[in-house]
Amino acid sequence: MTKVLRPLALTVLAFALVLSVGCGGGGGSGKLTKENVEKVKTDMTEKEVTDLIGNATEAAQEVEMPVVGKIKQVVYKDGSKVLTLQYQDGKVMAKVAAGF
Repeated sequence: MTKVLRPLALTVLAFALVLSVGCGGGGGSGKLTKENVEKVKTDMTEKEVTDLIGNATEAAQEVEMPVVGKIKQVVYKDGSKVLTLQYQDGKVMAKVAAGF
């Protein structure tokens, strides 16, 4: 992803995170810890993330972004902790965490 598009994707991701936090917490698997979130890195596959922190607590949303293409956004919640990830081509391209 180009250097210009990454800030745009992160802005969209941050906005989605704010909306997610405002909607209340969900039940979690107990795997959504600060340590595990820190292990989530760019280019990890969705399966690697699921193995690490469990299944998403909200349905994935797909967003068509100009130039970048299709982005899949996934939200994981456990109480007040929220992790929002964006995947492109099945790999993490951006993450925002709050409440840890």
